[in-house]
Amino acid sequence: LLVFHNLVHNRNTVLKISSQNIIRFSFQTNATCIKSLLSATCRVTLAKRETVTLIVTTTSDPASINPAAALLAMPGWTAGPILPPDMKSFVNKQTRVIQHDGSIVKEDDLDSWWEEAASIAVDEVIFLSRHTAVSNRPALTVHPIGVLHLKEEESPSSVTPPQGGKPGWAALTSPRIGPWLRLLKKMAEAYSLVPEFEITLEGTHHGPITSKPTMFLENGDTEEYWKRQDAAQVMALVSE
Repeated sequence: LLVFHNLVHNRNTVLKISSQNIIRFSFQTNATCIKSLLSATCRVTLAKRETVTLIVTTTSDPASINPAAALLAMPGWTAGPILPPDMKSFVNKQTRVIQHDGSIVKEDDLDSWWEEAASIAVDEVIFLSRHTAVSNRPALTVHPIGVLHLKEEESPSSVTPPQGGKPGWAALTSPRIGPWLRLLKKMAEAYSLVPEFEITLEGTHHGPITSKPTMFLENGDTEEYWKRQDAAQVMALVSE
């Protein structure tokens, strides 16, 4: 009834049907209210809302900032606004890179924060980060995020788990995780990182909390490999 009333009494009615698409109805009519829908001439236009991919990096991690530097050295990047508290951003078409100084797994809700600060919707979040494992084997990995392995009683909601997130939570998975895994393998082979580096899809095991489809792209397993410029270049090419 509310939609009917709006269509009848307003010659320009906007209906938001998703976070990305807006339908705008424009009616031209001289009819009375009751006859409006019968005699109106309707023009429908579909406007796509601007959305961006948000790539998150941290200056505290060489396996994050080195791929970011390699990515930002590629053509098309310009400096974006500095967002509080002193967080740099960079722009290239529908992609944004942000750099903060904190822990990559504990800076929660960066996608929501970005949308509010920059007034641009985020459709997915990519984190560039270090990889660690007990094997100490060099690896380039992609993986979704979450801490489904922890139960509430093991880590109360008032306490952030050591690797971020919250017990029982998992982020939506980026639909690009499969294609990026295949591309990561191809680029690693092109740069002769295979078989030295293992190319893997990891399980879900840490934060931070996000509300948009998310994945991590990581390099490890020790400080020696976190600083590898050839691995950083491969990560940048995959993220391009």
